[in-house]
Amino acid sequence: MRDRMAGSRRWLVAGLLAVASVAVAPMSPAAAQPRRALPPPAADQAQDPEPSPGEVSRLFDAYVVMQAQEQLGLDDAHFGPFVTRLRALQEVRRRHVRDRALAVQEMRRILQGPGNETLLRDRLDALARLDAAAQADSAKAMAAVDELLDVRQRARFRVLEQQLEIRKLELVGRARQRLRNRP
Repeated sequence: MRDRMAGSRRWLVAGLLAVASVAVAPMSPAAAQPRRALPPPAADQAQDPEPSPGEVSRLFDAYVVMQAQEQLGLDDAHFGPFVTRLRALQEVRRRHVRDRALAVQEMRRILQGPGNETLLRDRLDALARLDAAAQADSAKAMAAVDELLDVRQRARFRVLEQQLEIRKLELVGRARQRLRNRP
């Protein structure tokens, strides 16, 4: 049963990686041409050629989970609780990025109007509180992940996170470059 579960998980991850690699692969000039000349796909083949940012995020999260299991050597007994806590950590981080972007967007809106120093000061204080709460929530979620790992696994996880963050930034950069190069 474990072999079958591990095998099906590998196939799932391989499929996700294939989709992600297609989504971020550099496009040839011919592939970048508009697709209006092509007939519409059959109903069972209809797909958006570009995945949404949410889909890319989910694919990358799945890739993080797969890499963590492989790099940390997690057995099936530890894998489930680890994934639950890792997803909680990812959600805390994602929520902070979203909330912070909204707070900064509001400050940008305020800055476009007449000077309201008191309101800006309030928003800056709120942003500082948001950052402090996010740091505390992230530390708490990371501590929950760490509870499941030994010292070497925790060190490997930190190294893996750094490597994956660099990889994600490279992929985002390539995707932006591809979008800039479109006619």
